[in-house]
Amino acid sequence: MRLLRAANAVVEHNGGRFNLLGVDYQRDHMTSGERTGPMLAEIEPLIRRDMPNILLSHNPNSFRRAAELGIELSLAGHTHGGQIKLRLWITA
Repeated sequence: MRLLRAANAVVEHNGGRFNLLGVDYQRDHMTSGERTGPMLAEIEPLIRRDMPNILLSHNPNSFRRAAELGIELSLAGHTHGGQIKLRLWITA
């Protein structure tokens, strides 16, 4: 397994290829730590124009910016509301 934190990997399967990009939490303007500047700035040089790009992002805040950069598909896992809600009843 390879961890993609502001990194990319070209994935090849059955003769097809795509560029998989991964980023940590993104906000509209990164203001602290090593990552300062506009959202997704750290991966702009990693975007490929010769194949589809897929972004794996911690949160969906980056989707609009990713589209502006030419990323064809963005996926996020942490959405604060969840895609599934479970209600548990506990009886004594």
